[in-house]
Amino acid sequence: MKMKSESSRIIGLQSKLAKKSQNDPKHSFKDLTNLLGTPDWLTFALESVLRNTGGVTPGIDGIARKHFRDKSGTISVKKTLQYAEELRQKIRNGNYKPSPVKRVYIPKPNGKRRPLGIPTIEDRTVQMLLKMILEPIFESDFHDRSYGFRPGRNPIQPLYWLRQTLTGLAKKRWVIEGDMASYFDTVNHQKLLQFMTRRIRDNKIIKILKEQLKAGVMENGVVHITNEGTPQGGIISPLLANIYLNEFDWWMDRKYLSLSNYLLKKRGKPSLIYVRYADDWVIMARGTKIEARDLKEKVISFLEDTLQLKVNKDKTKITHSRDSFNFLGYTLKSEISGKGFKERAYPSKQAIESFRRSIKTLTRKDSIHQEPYMKFVEISRVVRGWAAYFKWGNVHEQFAALTWYTNQRVIRWLQNKHKGKSYEWIKKKYYGKTPEGYVSWRVKLGDKIYFVPALRTVKPTTYLNKIPSEIRIPPEKNPYIKNTGITLQPIPYTSEIRARPPKDHLINWWSIRRRTINRDRHKCNTCGTSRDLHTHRVVGNTKTRHTTLCQQCHQKVTKQTQTKDKV
Repeated sequence: MKMKSESSRIIGLQSKLAKKSQNDPKHSFKDLTNLLGTPDWLTFALESVLRNTGGVTPGIDGIARKHFRDKSGTISVKKTLQYAEELRQKIRNGNYKPSPVKRVYIPKPNGKRRPLGIPTIEDRTVQMLLKMILEPIFESDFHDRSYGFRPGRNPIQPLYWLRQTLTGLAKKRWVIEGDMASYFDTVNHQKLLQFMTRRIRDNKIIKILKEQLKAGVMENGVVHITNEGTPQGGIISPLLANIYLNEFDWWMDRKYLSLSNYLLKKRGKPSLIYVRYADDWVIMARGTKIEARDLKEKVISFLEDTLQLKVNKDKTKITHSRDSFNFLGYTLKSEISGKGFKERAYPSKQAIESFRRSIKTLTRKDSIHQEPYMKFVEISRVVRGWAAYFKWGNVHEQFAALTWYTNQRVIRWLQNKHKGKSYEWIKKKYYGKTPEGYVSWRVKLGDKIYFVPALRTVKPTTYLNKIPSEIRIPPEKNPYIKNTGITLQPIPYTSEIRARPPKDHLINWWSIRRRTINRDRHKCNTCGTSRDLHTHRVVGNTKTRHTTLCQQCHQKVTKQTQTKDKV
């Protein structure tokens, strides 16, 4: 199949949708039905579903990836095109009807089970098609503080934002940890469709979305009608969840984020930092605990009364930043260090227990029938994945302890596999130097060496002064616009932190910044905005040595200065 040519045409159309959406925030898209019946889009959506790891799992119709294979075991082009054409005719003639999703349960770290819905291949293809059409449009509307399930964004970015806030000469900060009770099961269908019709005026698109939401759930052969919620496991569910909670993001923006510290103080509101990843959110407020409690009540009131969601009030708690709080698997806190505060971030207790449980499951006695190299590969996947996510924190002690635990479990597994052999025999056979230069458990098979990576050898990434590409976000708001998302820039508000003076002059710098912004009445001297204010040092014979600029104007001035220096 001509995947490259198909994808290039699709990218071009998505870019047009994104540009139109971003250039006109009030524009409503009325003619999107033609994209539903486009062969290129349908074929690409079907191939994406089949190539996904979930393609091996069938829905209630029993059709999975294996039904599209030919005799050689590869995906058959003929079968794929035939299936896509049949689905296209169904959509075109109005005969397409979504099937109920198959309800299964997966274990949660706390011992409970999370419900998961598995749609059919046909429904997954339509959901992928809808996602390809709708995501470029709604990306222009999403708030900058939303990071979950969005292209070009990842969980490390909101964590980076919070860690920067916990660093420096910060005043008292109260943290509100948000916890939604069964969020995906409580989304109000009527309100969701109402939010979507602001942008989408295509009746056929809205009709298919409504049918997807009302398709129901099949559990133990019985179909249950769903009057609210989006099924966890659906391809389009994360996008719909972001569209719904985008209302909460912009409510926070209108009430707090868009106001300067001067206006917040004048109106008796605390200044705050807010980030959201899917249905997990954190608010870090500067002020008294009474103000934090009042803010918490207002937030809960908006979520429950306006959005009709359920908030777990017992778990939505207020803690001080010097007391630890959990977010996205990390435990964060601030500690007094010298003249200011120093942040700390490390894996939470739940994350460590989950890692130990995974290693223990892989090294159980009932798996000794496996070859050592296969076992080392399985353990390597868990270790490398865990290290890649948690290397951003202060993890020296945790990595060392978990390396010891992994080694003990591997030794026990090898002793069970080689009954009667001594520890010295096992160590001589399996313990030695790895291709990465350190010693660990390894086995040689032909020209390849399979080994267990050691967490203690992973160097934690320090990024307070230099921002790695993994945690940068695209410069354009909508990554679907052509040629954006390639040239990356740091997360907003970080330029002051990266360019801050040496530690000895930190107090003086912040006093200069405060005096400059107060003198300029909390407004940018170039465009007049009162948001994202920076302090720029003026070079040359001028009356003032510092001036107030917003983030965008500051970046323009900096680039112009660098260009002049080069010339």
